[in-house]
Amino acid sequence: MRVFVIIAIIATCVIGCGQNRSWSGRIISKKIRPPSALANVHVSDINVIIIDGTRFERVRGFKPFYLQVPGSNSILFVTDESDYSVKYHCFDMDMDRDTVIDAQSSVFGRSIGLNTAEDVITNVNNGKILLCNLDTNARSVDQRLHDLTSTRTFYLLDLPGRTVSGRTMYLNKDGAIIEERTE
Repeated sequence: MRVFVIIAIIATCVIGCGQNRSWSGRIISKKIRPPSALANVHVSDINVIIIDGTRFERVRGFKPFYLQVPGSNSILFVTDESDYSVKYHCFDMDMDRDTVIDAQSSVFGRSIGLNTAEDVITNVNNGKILLCNLDTNARSVDQRLHDLTSTRTFYLLDLPGRTVSGRTMYLNKDGAIIEERTE
């Protein structure tokens, strides 16, 4: 009998610990330790979101790993891919549909879940979502950017077209634009 009680307690901890449920239990956000971590202590935990049974791994940010898209019943999150590219996911909770947009790279998503406003959705209009990443501790070895103190990178996600475009503004301490680059 004691063995059964001990197994039940361990199973409850393994299943229940480290999970965050929201949207009436439809979303589970958790960190998992990959099996390769047993052989290599340098292997990092993997962020996972499970939405209605669909599993997404290598999700950027911190729990809950997603942002709610204003004016909709959708969430937005970013995943890192094995080829070092990224995928933007806009998951419509009403339609149970994931719209995926591939990108070569992105600075967006690493601070999702933190109480800072570094990664935010700034506008949503006609199937387009404007994202902004703010880095207030930017530095560069490029001499043209010697006064650099922050960057502001905007990404425009076009959900119907499944495309993304980006622009980065390099700012000095007064907030003046030193340089702009289109990605």
